[in-house]
Amino acid sequence: DVLVAQGNLPDALKAYRDSQTIFDKLAKADPGNAGWQRDVAISNERIGDIASKQGDTAQAKAAFERALGAYETLVARNPGDLPSLVNSVVPRWRLASLDPSNAKQHLQDALGILKPLAAQNRLDANRLKWIPQIESQLAALEGK
Repeated sequence: DVLVAQGNLPDALKAYRDSQTIFDKLAKADPGNAGWQRDVAISNERIGDIASKQGDTAQAKAAFERALGAYETLVARNPGDLPSLVNSVVPRWRLASLDPSNAKQHLQDALGILKPLAAQNRLDANRLKWIPQIESQLAALEGK
């Protein structure tokens, strides 16, 4: 994160890829370890963010799809895994910008996660703010 803050995106990307390689090996060695599976998802999100900043849409999209897949696997194994469920909104939201043909679906899926959790009072204040932001993006898409 320091490298990103310094604007050194190539070195940051290399560091995240290196850590992703390690997390992938650990996750494959112990597929039941939710922490390592989450680390795989988070490292892919970071790779996606950097690739997006560098204008590499294809790499960013692939990284966010891998992150989403990791979160979905975690939630499928443990439907009560609130952090993974909530965190799965991040790659969906990012994919909405990177995958215009499926943007509406990504945003609707994100709201489909957040709104029921908000109704159950299971979201923190920061994540509650995501709902109107995503609704606004969705409304803009539907207005086109």
